[in-house]
Amino acid sequence: MIEKLYEVVDATDDEMYFTQGTFLSLEEIIKDIESESDPTNLTDNDVDEYFKIEIWERKIGWSGRGKVVYAREWVNEYNEDTDEDEWRAKTNA
Repeated sequence: MIEKLYEVVDATDDEMYFTQGTFLSLEEIIKDIESESDPTNLTDNDVDEYFKIEIWERKIGWSGRGKVVYAREWVNEYNEDTDEDEWRAKTNA
């Protein structure tokens, strides 16, 4: 019996969030997120300079909001060596 699942959330805006999907395996979804160098591939929302994704553990049934078990932020910064804007990631597990 499934007791919990993991909701992947676009948490870029601290006043609202957008569910990107729900998953049964925390390890697999973290692996997928960390392998992505361009966060715009993880959301349908417009992302220019900053993007934050969170994974919330949710119990099945009446359980409230759940708890954040993983977070990753990306910042789009100019790289002088390549002369291009590049996404830089930071994980807050």
